[in-house]
Amino acid sequence: MSRRSSYPSPLLFKPQPSAKPIPGCLGISVVIVSLLVCLWLTITSGMGTALLTNTPVISVPIANPFTNTHLVTEGHATPSTAYTVLGKPSLSAAFIDRVLDHAQSPARETGMALYALSLLYGIDDAYALAFFQHESRFGTTGIARVTLSLGNIRCSAGYQCVKGLLTVALFD
Repeated sequence: MSRRSSYPSPLLFKPQPSAKPIPGCLGISVVIVSLLVCLWLTITSGMGTALLTNTPVISVPIANPFTNTHLVTEGHATPSTAYTVLGKPSLSAAFIDRVLDHAQSPARETGMALYALSLLYGIDDAYALAFFQHESRFGTTGIARVTLSLGNIRCSAGYQCVKGLLTVALFD
């Protein structure tokens, strides 16, 4: 006699592979509504027109310093003339001497000469001093130790030059 077991055979139960849930009507409707809302916002805000006509969506006005043609006439920079090189000296000769002395420049005590050149050529001496600092750290580095010049000016025919740069000898 064979005895039947009340337990089913393990071969009768096959494990089902886990299936990924398919988005139902609710998931699809949420996506469609979201797309429609984005489309509506784009059209009503004018952004759609901007995108289609290749115009900027946001426009920020920026001041152009290169359109300023006014001269500094009082020796003081004003907001409308803050970036112009032309004008009267804005620094005193004593201040220039203090800056050069602090930097241990070989051009010490030439503040009055720089001030006078600023008056003669109508260039604010603050810009000349800034170039001098940028080009050679007030004559303490680079070829300016040899050329004795405020800046590295390329050589021109008829002038004395060193390594392709003009020797001006503004300071000794």
